[in-house]
Amino acid sequence: MKLPKTNEETEALYERYVRPLESQHWDKFAAVSLDGRVLLGEEELTVFQEALRNFGNSNFVMMRVGLKAVGKV
Repeated sequence: MKLPKTNEETEALYERYVRPLESQHWDKFAAVSLDGRVLLGEEELTVFQEALRNFGNSNFVMMRVGLKAVGKV
């Protein structure tokens, strides 16, 4: 599976894996792997570093729960 190339693909990942977390994790940072695993945290850098260790480079998308996508990595 490849990283999303369009906003629609990124939004689809959000809808499937992150939106269900909104009620309990609003405004936290989320790293979503290509296979749907999600890491959550308060600190963007901490979540980013953990995602690099767990998912590898270019294998996840960073998002903010309740907000638009932050970026692709």
